[in-house]
Amino acid sequence: MRNPTSFCRPRVSLPIRINRRATAGLWTTISLVAIIALLSAPQPAFAAAADDPPLADDPPARGTAQAPPDFRFTPVGGWFAVRGGYSLTSANSDIYTFYIENLTLEKSDFNQGLFGVDFGWVITPRVELIYGFEYLTTTAASEDRFFVDEFGAPITQQTQFRQAPMYVKLRFNLIPRGKQIGSYSWVPSKVVPYAGVGGGFTWWEVYQFGDFVDYTDLTIFYEEFLSNGWAPTLGVFGGVDFSLSKSVGLMAQVEYAWASGTLAPAFAGFDPIDLSGLRLSFGVNFRF
Repeated sequence: MRNPTSFCRPRVSLPIRINRRATAGLWTTISLVAIIALLSAPQPAFAAAADDPPLADDPPARGTAQAPPDFRFTPVGGWFAVRGGYSLTSANSDIYTFYIENLTLEKSDFNQGLFGVDFGWVITPRVELIYGFEYLTTTAASEDRFFVDEFGAPITQQTQFRQAPMYVKLRFNLIPRGKQIGSYSWVPSKVVPYAGVGGGFTWWEVYQFGDFVDYTDLTIFYEEFLSNGWAPTLGVFGGVDFSLSKSVGLMAQVEYAWASGTLAPAFAGFDPIDLSGLRLSFGVNFRF
């Protein structure tokens, strides 16, 4: 490789109103009292027999436990979540240092937007198994810090940095997801904090193209540099679930993942690229 000089930089009772000033006489008052008494008296002809079952609209007897309106008939067995967020890339390897020193890039230029999908299965009220994947990407434009071309124009490049982790995780709920009420109803907890660990593999790619300076003879040349591969990944995470209804909730999560990948031969002389980072995400989950 001709010594790549860069990776890119991004820059919610009918009230009877008795008029006390009215001059109703004694008989009017007596008539009203009689009407009220008749309306209040029991009506044997229409009373339900003691053995008849209560109607569906009848209020439950006192002392009968009632489930809240957000109850489920069975506990949550699994869920599906969609998340979006941001990854703060660690960028602790010499390839990043080379780009930052020679191109108009900063460490923050390697931070990435994040999209994730999770599928969870409840093993016990406190333990869940998760399969999922994420997609992280950023593209940055940069210029050579020290040289311009023969017309005084900047020497420019584009760099794309992408990751696609696929993982299996164990999640531990700090409180149960819900509680059983009676024999036929289960009520989800409003807030469930959790933590967990996981691992898997991350596909990654660094792609840079544009004009570069050959520092041996100061010539300017166009080139494309590409390196990609798979890297084992480990991570720890924590977050909170907020129930909106019996089947839908919101979630907020933070995770730190560790990974590194070996660069292609075109990047000879560089250490493995650091793929680690802190990932912040928010999403919606659907329980079943």
